[in-house]
Amino acid sequence: VMMEGAIAAQTQLYMEKVRADATTKYELSPRSCYEAATGAAAGQASASVKQTAGSLNQASADRTLYTPSSAAVISRHYDNHVAKYCTAEEAAQGRCSLPSDPAMQGADIRVDTLLGNSNLTPSLLEAVQALIAKLVNPIPTQNIPKAWEGTAQGKAFIAGQYIEQARASVAANSLNQAVAVRTPVAGLGAAAMVNKADISPMELMETLVNGRFQSPDWYTMISGFSTENLLREQNKMQAFKLWMDLQSFQQMERVEAMLATNLAMGVKADSAAQLEVARSAAAKAGQ
Repeated sequence: VMMEGAIAAQTQLYMEKVRADATTKYELSPRSCYEAATGAAAGQASASVKQTAGSLNQASADRTLYTPSSAAVISRHYDNHVAKYCTAEEAAQGRCSLPSDPAMQGADIRVDTLLGNSNLTPSLLEAVQALIAKLVNPIPTQNIPKAWEGTAQGKAFIAGQYIEQARASVAANSLNQAVAVRTPVAGLGAAAMVNKADISPMELMETLVNGRFQSPDWYTMISGFSTENLLREQNKMQAFKLWMDLQSFQQMERVEAMLATNLAMGVKADSAAQLEVARSAAAKAGQ
């Protein structure tokens, strides 16, 4: 009876040890549900960025191709700035009244309004759109009357607008992508299990980074991880890096497109001047 009791006790101790070891080895980390949610939310964010950027690009194209009055655009630049984004210097000169929100002072003429924010509120989004309009095509060429469009000169004018829009679209797309990634997506924060219902894709990215590097709790948590959970954490970080690498690749494509467009325009300008000289020389020789 004593031997059987000793064997039973040893067996129970052994099973408890096996159970404890299995729990330590195979139990998921406390972040597992959160990270699964943020991974799924990242896909939702990418779709929203494409849709928002597409809408902004369409608005930019319409502005280039369908501006009835260049004078009205110039007046709107001035009136909107004075009414909404007056700077302290302008207010001191008596030209306008300062906006109640200090962040809005000069917001339509400062690029940090865009690049310095990870979440664009409706008022900041409006200011950023005004900023991009000034950067990409400040004064669009005024449309010609409809009656002129059927003439050879009218067709040449419209073709020139198409060329202008194609070139400007490269810059507009890059800036509009930056706006789209900072525009809040309804329910994105809730889907990603963060403490804010509506966040921008940029905020989601920052949350995934700051939740580790800037979080003392994360360092404490991984210090108690088993080897298996450390490997899991490493794999999750590698997966996030792949996603970030894709964002970087897409961003570099936009940079490459701008460089290629700028190079093509430079070559065209240089060759046009040289060909004009050659044309004149050929004309004289032909005479």
